[in-house]
Amino acid sequence: MSKSLTIQQIHLDLELDEAERLEKHCNQTRKTETDVIHELIRKLPDYPDSLPTGLEKHHSG
Repeated sequence: MSKSLTIQQIHLDLELDEAERLEKHCNQTRKTETDVIHELIRKLPDYPDSLPTGLEKHHSG
């Protein structure tokens, strides 16, 4: 059984020091920026699809 792959692109604004930290980390680990961000997202906890009444999902951007 094949799994459908959906790709969503995002634009990310970083502060200069954040961009420098990311670049240094990528150079040290020999990973791409995309790979590093994927790894960090995969470490986030899973949340239920619905939130209790009165709580709203926040989206910045």
